[in-house]
Amino acid sequence: MERHLARIYCLEGCQRIIVAGDGAAWIRQGAEELGAEYQYCRFHLERDLRKLFGDEVELKKSISKTLQNNDNKGFNMIMDALLVEEKKSEQKKQIEEFRTLINNVWEGITDWRERNKTNSEDARGLGVIEPNVGHAIAKRFKHQGASWSLTGAINLAKVRCAVRNKNLIDLMRLLGPPAVQEKTVERIDTTNGYWARKQADGLLKKDPSDWCKASLAAAKGPEQRAREFARLIGQLTPWPI
Repeated sequence: MERHLARIYCLEGCQRIIVAGDGAAWIRQGAEELGAEYQYCRFHLERDLRKLFGDEVELKKSISKTLQNNDNKGFNMIMDALLVEEKKSEQKKQIEEFRTLINNVWEGITDWRERNKTNSEDARGLGVIEPNVGHAIAKRFKHQGASWSLTGAINLAKVRCAVRNKNLIDLMRLLGPPAVQEKTVERIDTTNGYWARKQADGLLKKDPSDWCKASLAAAKGPEQRAREFARLIGQLTPWPI
């Protein structure tokens, strides 16, 4: 994923990387692998609040206030009180699931622009992830009889994004692709996983499962040499305790 991003965007000098998504563990883990900050999608947060507490305006405001103030203790106190008062088992289960989810994604609740870190003056919110995908892509691609080649789908996605960004006419007036200014990027040794792995960009794409199919020819067959080789490997790699 890092190499794919580097082929499209210039990441040199990028100070902050924000990954937004739902509460899935793989998204949070992916953000950590990238050395990025995770933000919980506002669409999912508002949807859950409305689903559970939509009819109780004051309660919803109180919960939202604890989230805005990064008050984890206050949030859990409200959840505890609701679980004690709730009599319906199904509703109680949903409240418990909501509390567990929010506690798991707590570091991503605060908007990335409000985390006491340096921001540019024109910093903007990330919006809501899934509805944006739906409005920009899915509405045009998903309908009966639709069929797209990979190249055609990518080109159409670019057009749809240009429409949403309101710069389609400007792009159509271009005589050709913008000139790319070549520059020499100084190689910097670093222990940061993201930048260290980024240096691998440009390598040929390979199936990551190929290494699992590797074999040692000497270890096949009933020959004495194979048995001796297997015995040697066993001596060099004792079983873990």
